[in-house]
Amino acid sequence: MPNWIEGSLKVRGTMDKIERFFREGIECVSFLGDIKPNSIFVDKSGYCLTVRCAGIIWVKGTRRAFVDTLDIGIDIPDDPEEIVTVAIPVRQAWTFSEDDWKQISENFHVDLRLYGFERGGEFEKEIEVIDGEVTINHEITYDDYTWESKMPFLGG
Repeated sequence: MPNWIEGSLKVRGTMDKIERFFREGIECVSFLGDIKPNSIFVDKSGYCLTVRCAGIIWVKGTRRAFVDTLDIGIDIPDDPEEIVTVAIPVRQAWTFSEDDWKQISENFHVDLRLYGFERGGEFEKEIEVIDGEVTINHEITYDDYTWESKMPFLGG
């Protein structure tokens, strides 16, 4: 059984690129990893992009990165070239893999930033991928994880 790094995933790009990421880059799965077709609702109407899934969401292209539930509304800017940022909770087995996230950034032309806490391994990890290039990739360790970490109860 793996330890889990748990934290946030920020996705940044134009609304069209963000929408494409949510339509093509995630998949609703069962507890055992079986894909549940047509289980993700993505709707762009009026002034809002709505994304919903009641099940477990796998971020396609990753080695076991998941979002437990997703129900977000994103305001659509007037200017289609305006940059939008969306933040969602994420967890991944063991640690965030820079290669996985780099490929996702390249495929969907979005920037990604992850920050997570791993209670079991007693470390934190930050990754930033801009235009498909890893710009930040570091692991933070502490002498006394429980005392020094800002969120020592996440992950594990």
